[in-house]
Amino acid sequence: MSKELVYNNTVINFEAERISLTDMWRAVGGDQNKKPSQWLRTDLAQEFIAFVEENSKGAYTHLSIVETKAGVGGGTWAHWQVAMAAELNTGLAGIYETQRGKCGGMT
Repeated sequence: MSKELVYNNTVINFEAERISLTDMWRAVGGDQNKKPSQWLRTDLAQEFIAFVEENSKGAYTHLSIVETKAGVGGGTWAHWQVAMAAELNTGLAGIYETQRGKCGGMT
């Protein structure tokens, strides 16, 4: 079941331990140069995803850390740790931490 928080009058959806990077990107104005798909192509993003996977002790695979969904409600979804790294790229620094209590269940 998807939950949500609101930032800049934009709904940011999350489910379980993943949050919508696409919603986060839209909430800060949707700069085309900072699209989630662009950020995910960077070496830094790939290294961080590998770090999360490696340190999860088998709990997560690359595919469960980042997922792209098509259609209504689609977009790029990522584990909250990756979302925190992505928010630094999008200009959303701090929104996750300030809203974390509303997210419930993210560890």
